[in-house]
Amino acid sequence: MQGAERADKDGAPGQTPWIQGAAMATMWWPVLAFVSWSIYARVQAKYFDGLLLASGINGAPSFADTLYLYRQDLLIFGMIVPLATASLFARLSFARAATICAVAILAVQALLYANLQSWGQVGSFLNWQSLQNAISFGLSKPEFVSEYIALDGIAKLAVLLAFSALVMIVGRLLWRRAWVMRLWGAAGAVSLVLFTGLALAGYSSSMRSAPISDSFFVNALAALGQNPSSGVPPMAEGQLDARYTQLAGITPQSYQGPNSGVHQGSNLLIFVMETASIEFLDTRGALPDHPALAQLSEGLFVANNHFSTFPASAEGLLSLFTGTYPPRAIYGTCLIDMPRLGNSLPGPIKQLRAAGYQTGVYAPYSSQVPADKTVFEATGFDTVFYGNSVGGDDGADGRALARMKQDIEAWGRSGQSFAAALMPQIGHGPWPEELGPTIQARGAHVARVQLDWLGEIIETLRASGQLDNTVIILTGDHGVRTTIEDARVKAGMIDWYSFHVPMLLYAPRADYLDLSGELPSSHVDLSAEIAELFGLAHLPSYQGLAFHHPGRAGRRSFLMAGWYFGANGYRERGEAAMHSDLLDAVYARPDERVEFGIEQLIIDEHRRSAIRGRVMDMAALQEAWIAQRLCRDDAAGPIPEDAVAGGAGEDQPLPKRVMR
Repeated sequence: MQGAERADKDGAPGQTPWIQGAAMATMWWPVLAFVSWSIYARVQAKYFDGLLLASGINGAPSFADTLYLYRQDLLIFGMIVPLATASLFARLSFARAATICAVAILAVQALLYANLQSWGQVGSFLNWQSLQNAISFGLSKPEFVSEYIALDGIAKLAVLLAFSALVMIVGRLLWRRAWVMRLWGAAGAVSLVLFTGLALAGYSSSMRSAPISDSFFVNALAALGQNPSSGVPPMAEGQLDARYTQLAGITPQSYQGPNSGVHQGSNLLIFVMETASIEFLDTRGALPDHPALAQLSEGLFVANNHFSTFPASAEGLLSLFTGTYPPRAIYGTCLIDMPRLGNSLPGPIKQLRAAGYQTGVYAPYSSQVPADKTVFEATGFDTVFYGNSVGGDDGADGRALARMKQDIEAWGRSGQSFAAALMPQIGHGPWPEELGPTIQARGAHVARVQLDWLGEIIETLRASGQLDNTVIILTGDHGVRTTIEDARVKAGMIDWYSFHVPMLLYAPRADYLDLSGELPSSHVDLSAEIAELFGLAHLPSYQGLAFHHPGRAGRRSFLMAGWYFGANGYRERGEAAMHSDLLDAVYARPDERVEFGIEQLIIDEHRRSAIRGRVMDMAALQEAWIAQRLCRDDAAGPIPEDAVAGGAGEDQPLPKRVMR
């Protein structure tokens, strides 16, 4: 009776409202087209071969095998949603039904567009941390937005939305034209049957299920709602240590190397280049020809096989400053609250500050990204200076550099020990074509500019008589990690290009002559090495090893990319391996090279399970490790008495100056 009343009100005499609803359901065709294109471009084109191999399908895939990737979205947007739409128009007024559908289509298309971009750049679905970071990054650096959001993509999205809007407009105008609506409705009904048949054909395939082969739309929706914290319960202290040493393949032992305390009382300067692939400052052969490096060459140790721990700045820097592997995502852990609470994470900067050092970090921009705030404002630095907080004509990077030089000159001339870190952003990709004909050439150009800046810092240290009394670390936060920066990036995969960075250590009083620069090292090792050089306590939060530690050559070091790539991995003597959460695929190779393809896909279930277990257990362990070793009030451990040269004690509040 209700349907008849609706037909009498809005339809032509004798016309069934469900026919009209079937006609209006065609407004979802653009959505189905968009989600199908997303699956083709981001899943089928990149991962179909791996899925086939994992399913034991060695020959050419059947039509049903291909449809397997689309089956769930064909059901959702080819049958379920069209039926629901037809029901809305049959039971509600046109205006109310059209409003509901318009809002739904706009939301779904926006979600699909965001995930098409996310998959294209980092190879994973857009999760809540990624969305927050993207919005914050856009607010902080609007000049980069156009590099990541292409106008032609927005235009194509607008065309799809316009098609759906046109269906509603034309449907309203022709609502009472019975014969037109019958034909239109019949077309909608035929499409419903067709899409349902294609979905069922996909379900007939023998393909092996994997997270990435499920509904693209449902996966995208679920990713936004994922809680990055795994909620791992606390572990007993002994259990925590035992589990980590087992996963890392190391034997617990106290260690004092040949360089223990040789730079006690010296200054520390850390220069971190943004997006600095080893290809941009290639130290794997002869040292690059630059005056700054030539001045440091006599006391320089070059770690040629050095990897970051994560392909994002905050997580990579967290490892550098705290000696701890990052969690799957900083959001959802206690780390995110540290700046708000005014607390500092344990690490060498906090130790040196408590020992009477002046400490400062110098960055160009006051970041809106909460994870960046944790790294800059909660790792023990007394002064946090942002270049955009003051005026000037030499750019935010230049102002940060100038302020750092001013401070270290004043400290050096007064005999005040200091620990300072410079974080320029000039290296952030993508890079203008005028910098060089290739990505490598453009990155090398930007690296040389930063070496020029390092040269200015060296001259400042020399002028104040502090060059030979200063330990200098030059490295990158991570490598190249999006296809916007370089099409060679293997989005969604653990790969050397995103992790391998230069690492040069100037320590003029240290002896590295018998240490090979080819041994694997990691950002997680740098805090332990600083502690070794400066005679600081090795904190219980550290998961890295000092460079001379005998266990470093054989240990397993982890490569984390949880929220960024949806994958994690490791490298150790005789093996490099990774596990993709999205593909539920495991890759490994015996030559230790961190580069994976279809040839390295592991099919044997026993080996798959062993590798996947290590990677997943390490990711889970980090939640407990960070809560108990980084965020707890007593996590910092003792400050040795002979390291204290006046100033606040470790148990006293350490005031901080933040210049935004």
